[in-house]
Amino acid sequence: MEKNEYHAMAALEESFWWYRALHDFVLFNLEVELSGIKKPVIVDAGCGTGGMLAKIEKKLPEAVLLGFEYDTSALSYAVQKTRADLFNASVNSWPLADDTVDLVVSMDVMYHQNVNEQQFLGEVFRCLKPGGVLLMNLPAFNWMRSAHDRQVHTRSRYTTASVEQLLTESGIFCEYAGYRNSLLFPLMVIHRLTAGQIKQSSDVSEPNKWLNTFFYQINRFEQLLWKRGIRLPFGGSVWVKGVKPE
Repeated sequence: MEKNEYHAMAALEESFWWYRALHDFVLFNLEVELSGIKKPVIVDAGCGTGGMLAKIEKKLPEAVLLGFEYDTSALSYAVQKTRADLFNASVNSWPLADDTVDLVVSMDVMYHQNVNEQQFLGEVFRCLKPGGVLLMNLPAFNWMRSAHDRQVHTRSRYTTASVEQLLTESGIFCEYAGYRNSLLFPLMVIHRLTAGQIKQSSDVSEPNKWLNTFFYQINRFEQLLWKRGIRLPFGGSVWVKGVKPE
């Protein structure tokens, strides 16, 4: 990822609708997956500038939080935002013992050109406890590639089928793979296929306050639909839940 993207992430992840909606969605899923587990060990694999860890820290103060981030400039922001144990480490090789982690979150990381999918998922499998959970968010559909992908060094975008195959090959049971950011997907397509091919910057820039609030509220409504079991077969992101077999 270009250095300026980490600066933008650090400045905007508290206010930009994309990050706020993603963090809300992750926290909702963490509550579901960790119900009944005291002092869960949670890894944020590719924690970036630390915004997600900071939110988890507030939501689950009893949790043991670990964050891995290869980029030192991103890590310098993260240490200011969270008290989690942070490691300057690649997600391809984790400084942890086998069978020690209850849950791994990895938000828009595996797509990166420096991440080896097999090594990354192999480390997830190795470090998760039997029955442990992997939650991932990933960019969807290679035909949606644009200048944003060049800025954030995208190697690949995904479909539900491609992610399910990768998890299965790594020994992780894919309990769910579906799409999110579905209600805004038509606007994303228009943007990516027009301005998204012309401009040379990423999509991480805060829109005017009205649009920012509108997009966030659309995502909140989509999350309500999700809780009621209503999911659409398309979207800007792939959401994945994997489980290490007992």
